[in-house]
Amino acid sequence: MDMIICQEGIEHLPNPLLLFQEFNRVLKKDGTLILTTPNISHLRAKISYLLSESDFYKRMPPNELDAVWHSSDNRVYFGHIFLIGIQKIRVLSSITGFKIKKIHNVKASAGSLFFSFLYPILIFSNIYAYLKNTFKNDDMLLSDKKRVYGEIVRLNLHPSVLFGKHLLLELKKIDSKELTSRKSQEGII
Repeated sequence: MDMIICQEGIEHLPNPLLLFQEFNRVLKKDGTLILTTPNISHLRAKISYLLSESDFYKRMPPNELDAVWHSSDNRVYFGHIFLIGIQKIRVLSSITGFKIKKIHNVKASAGSLFFSFLYPILIFSNIYAYLKNTFKNDDMLLSDKKRVYGEIVRLNLHPSVLFGKHLLLELKKIDSKELTSRKSQEGII
């Protein structure tokens, strides 16, 4: 396939790694994956998770009463038990042969906009984490640490990630030679 669209589905599946591997298997070289999912990386969600591992609207974390549904023929449907944030998507993408090409703008979350006063703290904490991790662990190449940690910081501070209600991501399948080269440089293989 040239393109796959996974719209509001990944958060319902217990094994996102398997899903990304399957996306890679069926996509052609340089294929595109469009992925949407509720954004648990926006500011309101981060604060809500800190307080109760839940969304402000639900007030209770995902549980077997509200988030697991059984059909009349005994099939199980999982609600938002497996919500996934931008950083886990980044890692799963990287290890399965994808690169985040673009984060598209989506409707902003009013609750996240309310917490925008925290942005300077986020900038400071991300710069601190970047510097602390970049200059420790001498077993890794400095260029690899700068690339990976820089990408993490950019995603953590991206306005669409911090304020958007959903994530709308465009991922590109990277060449298998590039993936193998990257993994060997990072000591994965």
